[in-house]
Amino acid sequence: MSTDLWRDSSLKDALEILAREDVMRESARLALEGRFGQLSADVVSAINESREPMLRDVLAHSGTDTLDQVRARLGLGPATE
Repeated sequence: MSTDLWRDSSLKDALEILAREDVMRESARLALEGRFGQLSADVVSAINESREPMLRDVLAHSGTDTLDQVRARLGLGPATE
């Protein structure tokens, strides 16, 4: 019987993915807030609902995309202000 419950856990990989996605969400929010200031609620919500592939795409382009391009990557329409 193994005493390393974490290594043998069937949930280990899923929990690691969720933890990595949480870090990526926080990184995306911080990068975009640093560039554009306070983000609208719909952008924050879209980031919070995003999975790793989309978060990677947003982060990879966060330094060059316009806010409308970021919104499009997140599946949102142009900002209405």
